[in-house]
Amino acid sequence: MKKSRMMLLARAVLGTRAHRSDEDGRSGRSSPTVAAQDSEFAKLEKEYKEARKAWDAAAKEARAKKEKAPTRVEPDFWARFETIANKGDKDAAAWCVMNLRYANLSNADITAKVPPLYTKLVDAMLKDEKAEKPISLGMLLSRVVPGAVGQQYLTADQAQALFKKVQDSAKEDESKAAALLASLTLPNQSIQDETEREAKNLAAYKVVAEKFPKTSSGMEARGNVNRVENLVEGKVAPDFTTKDVEDVEFKLSDYRGKVVLLDFWGFW
Repeated sequence: MKKSRMMLLARAVLGTRAHRSDEDGRSGRSSPTVAAQDSEFAKLEKEYKEARKAWDAAAKEARAKKEKAPTRVEPDFWARFETIANKGDKDAAAWCVMNLRYANLSNADITAKVPPLYTKLVDAMLKDEKAEKPISLGMLLSRVVPGAVGQQYLTADQAQALFKKVQDSAKEDESKAAALLASLTLPNQSIQDETEREAKNLAAYKVVAEKFPKTSSGMEARGNVNRVENLVEGKVAPDFTTKDVEDVEFKLSDYRGKVVLLDFWGFW
């Protein structure tokens, strides 16, 4: 008798849960995953990818016929992604930044729109510094922002303000190191003399390598110090030990005074 009552109770509970689940579906409530899939950005990104796929096919056909390539689709989407980015969407801001060169913005629009866009993106990324998608904060600071200065989307002062924001607000050493390295090397981009530029970069590398030795930027800086100071013409090649094709161990220094051809190769 007790067993029968327990079975009936279980069925009643399951039935209630199923009923509530049906009501949730009818009321339009959804899980976070479904909500993410139905976000403004996700919908627009899907539309863009379909348009881009059609453009790729048309461009391929035009190349085969040696005709002029069709107009890119990015200008039609850039302002729409910007609208979503202005609502605080990190993915939309990143899309706008990564597609700036295709946006066909006027100089006035670049001055008015681009710096705030970068600021929004950095602010959003500081809330989740370890995120790797759609782009990591380190990549943004070390590659994208300096590139934006080179393409005149940002001024050097605007870029330095972004680097300072990260150095002041970031919690992760990885972020602080990337910002410091970018800040110290950015002014050297405009130096025409290669020797002078390399010397100033070397000083920057040493600062970051010493202050943040365990970060990826610190290790990159340390590698660059070694490259500049040791891996140059006229320097003694760094010694190493390895084995030949007959599994006999040898050192590079065993061949000192002889002409040696080093063939570095591998598979990726």
